Amino acid sequence: MKRSTVALVGISLLIAVGAAGIVASAGGVAGAPGGAAEEPFGQMDIEADDVLMEATVEPDGDAVWTIEYRTRLATDEDERAFEDLREDVDADPESYTDRFRERMETTVNASAEATGREMTVSNVTVTAERRDLPREYGVLTYEFRWSGFAVADGSRVVAGDALDGLFLDDETAFIVSWPETHQLVDATPSPTETRERSVVWVGPIDFAGEEPRVTVDSDAAPSDDDGGDSGDGAGDGGDGTENGGDGSVASSWVVVLGLGALLAALAIGFVAYRRRSTPADGSHP
Repeated sequence: MKRSTVALVGISLLIAVGAAGIVASAGGVAGAPGGAAEEPFGQMDIEADDVLMEATVEPDGDAVWTIEYRTRLATDEDERAFEDLREDVDADPESYTDRFRERMETTVNASAEATGREMTVSNVTVTAERRDLPREYGVLTYEFRWSGFAVADGSRVVAGDALDGLFLDDETAFIVSWPETHQLVDATPSPTETRERSVVWVGPIDFAGEEPRVTVDSDAAPSDDDGGDSGDGAGDGGDGTENGGDGSVASSWVVVLGLGALLAALAIGFVAYRRRSTPADGSHP
């Protein structure tokens, strides 16, 4: 049985992808709002093996977001199912991007209220393609611009307050990247991996209430071990995250649950055509 989980939580939100499909839950709340099962891609049945989320932060605080759902194309059935999905995306991408934009706008509006910053969603796209990673995968990718995602203060940019309380399961990774003009000042908590212009957290990770945080600065001196000593600069992140305190705890929950429900809806879009080609006994490879 394949399984992948995407989760964004305040205290508890879990979005699980399993043989039975997708379940989004938070306390007594179950299912994605707005009838996720009725999404234009809700009739499809492809299970994601892992999920990659990346926010590429720009000097003005905007960020280009990418969310990838990846499924291993291990059998002929897998390949046929993904080809059906790809044809559907190519034929009618607006059915995917319109719903994504609507849900993302709700989430970003709640985040704007919680942080006290103006935020918008734009440039939403969707693609479906096969990749060698190095094994062959089918990848469904959503990309969009989230303006106001991070705090820009002069040469310094601090990202993360819009995602307080992020939770990653063991098959989900989150990347924050920055422009080549900036250097890493601090990343909290310590990343799983620090690259030249990005930090990576690989789940399972349950971030604290004011995590994750990534601080970069165009005036900072280059360092050979930017990510290896992130604890020394933990206080620096506070310079750019004070706005996060303007919103109530309830507002933070709205942001977390909204983005979690959005990802659940998208994952349902990736839980697709397999039922069309699965044997009558319901077996899977």
